[in-house]
Amino acid sequence: MKILAIDDDESILTLLDHALRLSGNHEVTLAMSAKEALASIDRAETGFDCFLIDIQMPEVDGLYLTQLIRKTPGYGHQPILMLTAMNEKSYLDMAFKAGATDYVCKPFDFKDLQARIFAAQKLTWENSRSVGRTMETPAIEWSRGVAIDFEPDQVIKRANLKGLIAYGEFDNYILELARHPQCRAQVIALKLADPTLGQSDISFCTFSAMLGDVISCATAVLPDLLSSVSYRGNGSVLCVLDRDLNAPPNVLEREINARFLDMPSATSAPKLRVFMGDPMLINADSDAGVLEILWLATDSVERKFASKKEIAAVSKRVLNRSLQSEEQHRLERKAYNSVMKDMLSDVNDDHWLGKLTRRTRRQDVG
Repeated sequence: MKILAIDDDESILTLLDHALRLSGNHEVTLAMSAKEALASIDRAETGFDCFLIDIQMPEVDGLYLTQLIRKTPGYGHQPILMLTAMNEKSYLDMAFKAGATDYVCKPFDFKDLQARIFAAQKLTWENSRSVGRTMETPAIEWSRGVAIDFEPDQVIKRANLKGLIAYGEFDNYILELARHPQCRAQVIALKLADPTLGQSDISFCTFSAMLGDVISCATAVLPDLLSSVSYRGNGSVLCVLDRDLNAPPNVLEREINARFLDMPSATSAPKLRVFMGDPMLINADSDAGVLEILWLATDSVERKFASKKEIAAVSKRVLNRSLQSEEQHRLERKAYNSVMKDMLSDVNDDHWLGKLTRRTRRQDVG
C-alpha cells in the first residue's frame, strides 16, 4: 500500500516510517507540512492509497488538508486516518465531517494502527464499489411502508447536504467517541416511513430531498443539540446529541413532523411521517457494546414505527419478528465479528452471546 504520512513532528514520522516499512506491505512517503503533502500528491506518478494526517500543523492544519485532498481528483475515497493528540470531541466531529475515515489518538499502538489501516482500506474499497454503481431504478422500492434503498451514501448525496458523516465512517466515529469516557454524548434514531404501509411512488431524487428536509427539520427543532448525523438506509437516520433532549421524544417528534409537512417535498407523499426513538447514552467498555447501543437506538425507532402501523389482527410475536431492519442485522454481524476478535485473547467472553439470547427471549414474548 502506498501511504503518505503528514506530521510536523519529525520523530513521529520516523517512527511511522520504520514501523510501516517493517511490515513489508507498505511504501511510505513522508511530509512535514500540508504544502509538502500537496506537492507529493502532485508529482506522484501513481496515486497514494492511504493518508495518515496530524491535525495540529502550522499554516494549514490537518482538517483543512483533509478537505483539500477530498477535493483533489482521484482522491474522493482513499482512506484518511487522523493521527493526533487532540482528543476533544469537537476535533473528532470536525475530522469526520471533513472526510476522515478513522481517527487515532496519540500515543498509538502500531499493531492497532496496522489493523485500522487495513480496515479503512476495506471500507474505502466498498465505498468505491458503491459509487461505481449507477442507480437504474427510477423510483424507491417500498415494503410495508418502508423505503428500500441499497446505497445509503448515494441517497443522501443527492440531497446535497454538507457535514453528514458517511455510512461506514460513522461506525468508526462512534467507536472512537466511546473511547473518551469524559464525553456524555447520546445517539438517537429518526425514521421516515409510511404508517399506512402504502407503496409510495417517489423518485430517487425526491426521496433524497425529503430526507434532507427531515434532517433540516430535526436540526431546527434541536438547536445546538445535534453534533453529527448519518443516514443509515431505509429511511433511518442516526443523530449524535451533545446533551439531553430539551423535551420528551414524542413532543419533539410532533414538532419535526409539523415542520416537515410544510416542506414542498412532503407533498409528493403526504402519508409519510417522521418517527423518533429514545436517546441512548454512548457508554460501553467494548466495541461490541458500542454497536449494541447503536442497535438499541435503531430498535427504539423501529418499535415506535411498528406501534403506529395500521395493522389489524397481527400477533405481537409476528410483529416483533418483523421489527429488525437491515441496519440492525448489519450491526449484529459487526458486533459478532468484534467479539470474535476479542475472544482470541479471552476464550471465555460470552458478553455478546448473552445479549443475543436475552434479545431473542424478549422478541418471543407474546
